Amino acid sequence: MKIKVLIGNLLLMTFIVGCSGLGNSTALAGVKIANEKLEKDDSPVRYVANESQYGVSFQPYLIGKTAPSIADSVLKNDALTLIMQKENTQDIELVQTRFVSRNSDSVSFKEVWIVKRKKDSELHAHTIQFIQSPQGGTDMKLSGAARAFEEMLKK
Repeated sequence: MKIKVLIGNLLLMTFIVGCSGLGNSTALAGVKIANEKLEKDDSPVRYVANESQYGVSFQPYLIGKTAPSIADSVLKNDALTLIMQKENTQDIELVQTRFVSRNSDSVSFKEVWIVKRKKDSELHAHTIQFIQSPQGGTDMKLSGAARAFEEMLKK
């Protein structure tokens, strides 16, 4: 819900600034602030701003690079179960995984998993962190989610 409000405010601010002729620096600053907030919330989505003589437009994109997940089949099933609980549906399929980061001591990895809800074909992106446990095994943490679109999968 917070992300929807943030995106709505960003759209409104961009529209007002772009149409008012007050200059584009405010809209560019708004995109920067929005991206900082999205990063803090560990969202899988960020925005790139494009400035032109007509104002500022922005395009959403998914963080990370398309890559196979580090998860083996058991961990993959556990991660999908966790996402199903968050999505409140059993009817999803994994569409794409993206590598985001690995900490320096190789104990944790961050990925973005994009799933499709079969009932409505909506794409949702989830930020997931895999943390090797000192007791053995791997812990998982879902930390951010956002709506995704087909165009975002290609970048």
